[in-house]
Amino acid sequence: MLDEARDRALEIAKKKVDDSEELKFSEEQMLENAEIVGICSVKYFDLKQNRVSNYKFEYDKILDPRGDSGCYLLYMYARI
Repeated sequence: MLDEARDRALEIAKKKVDDSEELKFSEEQMLENAEIVGICSVKYFDLKQNRVSNYKFEYDKILDPRGDSGCYLLYMYARI
C-alpha cells in the first residue's frame, strides 16, 4: 500500500516537473520526495477518518494536492 502511494506520488511529481522547465530534480531526489509525500498522505488520510465508521481507500483522494490531504499539508508547510 505504501509502495503504491510512493509510486503514484512519483508519477504525479514527474508530470509536474516535465511541465515546468525551471524545476530540475535528480531521480534520487524525486524518489525521496515521493516516498515522503506518499507515506505522509496515507497516514494523514487514515488518521483523519472517524475510527468507528467505514471508509473507502482511494489513492486519488489520498494524493489530491487540493483540500484536506497530506499533500496539501506538506505544501502549506513548505510555503511557510
